[in-house]
This record gives sequence, C-alpha cells and structure tokens, in this order.
Amino acid sequence: MTEMTRDGKEGLMKKYGSIFRMLSLITQLGITMLTSIFLCMFAGLWIDRTFSTHFFLFFLILGVLGGFRGVYALVKHANDDSKEGEDEG
Repeated sequence: MTEMTRDGKEGLMKKYGSIFRMLSLITQLGITMLTSIFLCMFAGLWIDRTFSTHFFLFFLILGVLGGFRGVYALVKHANDDSKEGEDEG
C-alpha cells in the first residue's frame, strides 16, 4: 500500500510539479513586493508623524524600488534553476 501511495505522489509531482513551482513563485513575488512596500510605507508614516517631516513619498518610492529588486532576484534565481533542470534532463 505504501509503494502505491509513493508512486502516486511521484506521478503527481511529475504531472503537476511545474504548476506547483509557478504558483509558489507567484506567491513569493507578491509577498516580496507587498512586504517591502508596506514596511517602507509604515516607516515613512512613522517618521512623518514623529518628526513632522514629509518623507512618506520618498519611503514609498524606496519600498517600490526595493520590491522590484527583490522580485528581479527571485525571478533570476528561478530562471537559473529552470535552466539547470533542463540541462540535466
């Protein structure tokens, strides 16, 4: 029974593995972008309220740029991994 279950899981991974990888990549991209934007946005709001300055827009732009950099790094890493997988196969 365990051999049949193990073969079933391996079959599912062969069949749907690339879909699961793409879904996890999309989730990571969204979380990376939103986290960097929100952290910088809240830091800008805190600095504005604490010191009566106007740095919110600067920090928001900084968060967007940081998010794009994180997304670029994730996509580049995923692309490198997929090329290595193609070379082995």
